[in-house]
Amino acid sequence: MTALFLANRISFSYQNRALLITILIAILMSPVFYFLFNNYSPANFALSGGTTNNIYLLRSETTINRLKSFGNNGSGYEKQLDEMKTLLSKQGYDVQMIDLEMLKTLKTSDTLFVLDAIAMTSEETASIVRFVEEGGSLIFNQYSGFSGPDGGWRGDAFVREITGLEVDPYINTLKKQTGIFCSPKVFSPLTTQLKSGPLLSFVYYEDIPLFRTPKTMKPDMMYTDWTQYNSPKIDDVHLPSEFSGALWHGSKGKGSWVYFNFPSYVFFSSGADNEKYSALWKGIVRFAIDGVAVRIHPYLSGKNPVFISEDTEFRYENSRYFSEVIKELQVPSTAFCVSMLAERFPEVTRELGENSFLEVGSHSHTHGDLLAENEDGLTRELLGSKQILETLSQSKVTGFRPPREEINDRIAQKLLESGYEYTMEKNKNHLYPTIIRKDLVVISRVGTDDFSFIANHTLDEEALVKTMLNEASFIDALDGIYTLSIHTHLFSDPHNISIVRSILRQLKEKDTTTFRQGRDIAKRIKMVSLIDTSVSISHENYIVSLINNNKITVPEVIIRLYWPRFGNVKSIKADTTGVSFTYLHNSNERYTDITFTDLAPRKQFSLLAAYR
Repeated sequence: MTALFLANRISFSYQNRALLITILIAILMSPVFYFLFNNYSPANFALSGGTTNNIYLLRSETTINRLKSFGNNGSGYEKQLDEMKTLLSKQGYDVQMIDLEMLKTLKTSDTLFVLDAIAMTSEETASIVRFVEEGGSLIFNQYSGFSGPDGGWRGDAFVREITGLEVDPYINTLKKQTGIFCSPKVFSPLTTQLKSGPLLSFVYYEDIPLFRTPKTMKPDMMYTDWTQYNSPKIDDVHLPSEFSGALWHGSKGKGSWVYFNFPSYVFFSSGADNEKYSALWKGIVRFAIDGVAVRIHPYLSGKNPVFISEDTEFRYENSRYFSEVIKELQVPSTAFCVSMLAERFPEVTRELGENSFLEVGSHSHTHGDLLAENEDGLTRELLGSKQILETLSQSKVTGFRPPREEINDRIAQKLLESGYEYTMEKNKNHLYPTIIRKDLVVISRVGTDDFSFIANHTLDEEALVKTMLNEASFIDALDGIYTLSIHTHLFSDPHNISIVRSILRQLKEKDTTTFRQGRDIAKRIKMVSLIDTSVSISHENYIVSLINNNKITVPEVIIRLYWPRFGNVKSIKADTTGVSFTYLHNSNERYTDITFTDLAPRKQFSLLAAYR
């Protein structure tokens, strides 16, 4: 009995001790738990029991009735809603179809889709505006609310109230015609799933309202022609840039919105480009639901590069005039030299290599048909050309410009084996350089070259310069690289070199322009490809994670944190030492640019951006 009593006392004593130790650990660790909860818990969890971000798709009875009044039973509208719901479901979202009554019950954490709703009651529009102003997220499109239930024409009033966009009173609509494409902006929170700024074929069967974009706003996608560096022509006149927008995002009150001015069926009815449109839609929806996104600046720095290059095919000696102009204006540029001609003018080639503003690249050995060459011939045209140019110019050659832009996988592989780092060519209408075969960067030719100008225009210097400046501005608006390709027998001719001087001088005056050589662009593209970023949200912070996978220090990296859905960023701190950065807020467009300097190799860290 005594032994049993002692055993029970000992067991009770151990239990008390264990309980006491547990309580002490909980007290000591509570600040840690509090920090982790506040900084790393999911944004949609709340102490009150939790709120969720529900996704709703409005089925507008008003629109159906209005369509019926036109002799349409509304089945097409409902079919489009079903297809969009299916598309969202395939992307992993649980979407509920709602009507006007449920519209009134939405929470500020919800996301609402209002698609193809041409007719809406005042009650519907008022509920949607209030929903956004109080903190909700809205995705809507085309003629939303342009008509009332009785057929009364309201025009752009509903769209204008939320977005600030106004229908153009002169051009008014984009009518069905051939040659209409879309180009998504590279540096946008909505295009995170698209790579390289691809050209998208645009399929539509009805008029599209054109909106004037205010100067305080920038489109996330613009209508272009097939060249991708001009807007479409309407009655032989290019659509003005301010009316070329196709997709926008912004905020109103505490909430955010995404608006596109075309029908929803474009996202799943565009044939060969369906996959690209699906990727675009995925980015749009993710941003609308998450309410935050982060993008690394495409070229690391805050200014888009301009790439000026010269092809030395004929009259090789004229490259001296080009070299003199870029040295005079201090504009970094690249000359792609035909090495057979370089051998005939060794003194000129040496002078090109001595110009600190000029990079020497290869334009092959003979400017012949590379596609027809056998292995030995291809080696002579690629590796042989590189070796000759490096000897004559006393500079390293890393860039290649294929004659007539003819290149295939065999040539690309041979370029890598020969030590080239990039090519410059017309690359399937991409605004942004891409990396092929892991290491070879392709810089797209985005801009009219001098041969096309001379073939299609008079040599009116003022007109030519104006055209080139317009192209550069349009490409810059989409975050592409404006490339001006000239030839020694055309713009580099002493009679025409003043055109080059004029365009370079005027481009240099623009605040958004920085001139870069091809090798510098290629180096930056490779660096960007090895930097990973992501963002998540806690109760008090945006958590921006960054990994520098480069084996070298990156001198400068700029990332943009978009935050239209939640609160403004108040302060930013790193979760580790040795991270040097500055940041600048743009409260109007609701983003923060964060600039890192001397980012160490293999560096991995997170930033806590407080928004409350």
